[in-house]
Amino acid sequence: MSESPDARATGLLRRLRAIARWPLRLARKDGPPALATLVCAALFIAALCGTAITPFSETHIDFESVMLPPAWEAEGAILHPLGTDQLGRDVLSRLVAGAQVSLLVAGAAVIFGGVLGTFVGLIAGYFGGVTGALLNRLTEAFLALPFILMALALVSALGPGLWNIIIVMILTNWARYARLVRSEVISIKERDFVMLARIAGVSRVTIALRHVLPNAFNSVAILAVLDVGRAMMLESALSFLGLGVQPPSVSWGVMLADAKSFMGFAWWLALFPGLVIFLSVLSFSALGDWLQSRLDPRSGL
Repeated sequence: MSESPDARATGLLRRLRAIARWPLRLARKDGPPALATLVCAALFIAALCGTAITPFSETHIDFESVMLPPAWEAEGAILHPLGTDQLGRDVLSRLVAGAQVSLLVAGAAVIFGGVLGTFVGLIAGYFGGVTGALLNRLTEAFLALPFILMALALVSALGPGLWNIIIVMILTNWARYARLVRSEVISIKERDFVMLARIAGVSRVTIALRHVLPNAFNSVAILAVLDVGRAMMLESALSFLGLGVQPPSVSWGVMLADAKSFMGFAWWLALFPGLVIFLSVLSFSALGDWLQSRLDPRSGL
């Protein structure tokens, strides 16, 4: 006996609802943390769109709108939802511009420092010998030096500025990847599939690039995601100390440095940059932990 049209429609609707709920169930069980994903997505959108999504330029000065509180305060203005600073510059616009700088510095540090450190660790771990020993000692030397002291020395030699701070971040970041990849490669190169490739006559370079390196990629990806938040925090710290981005360029660290003298009566100038830094670092750390639970079987999660 065939189903009635109403029964077929009810069954179809039930299946469509089940399909619609499936991504939500997957996100709750296996997906990335929702809040961290939203924060990171908002950061990338802000960095890509820039001040095109804000009512003012980050350098726009309006002396008639100096020290306006956020829009929900009694003296606030709807055109400045997060208030203005001592020169009448819109805080929201400057936060968006600061996201561009922070992600540019963090992205460059992770990509270039990660690539450099990965190949140093690959050479040191797989090929070994005198070259591997020297690279390992160089990595340990970089890791032993305090980051702030190394950054101070490099900035003193290169001078402050956006591109110089990117160079500093790359030079101080590669050793973390080199140590991680070297330890992974030493373990991977003793596995059966590598031994079989050697017996088959595959060259050492081919084995290293096509068999060993891809198997170490998961650990590199986890460290890279975790390192984005770390790099953003370090860039903000250096800019706060006057060693990073210089005005009129905008950085969250520069905004915090400018807010020091006004914290007693203009709380929003320090609160919003500090909150953005806190949420950014926390979100990338949460995504890194989730990625580790998915990619690293040794985590036990």
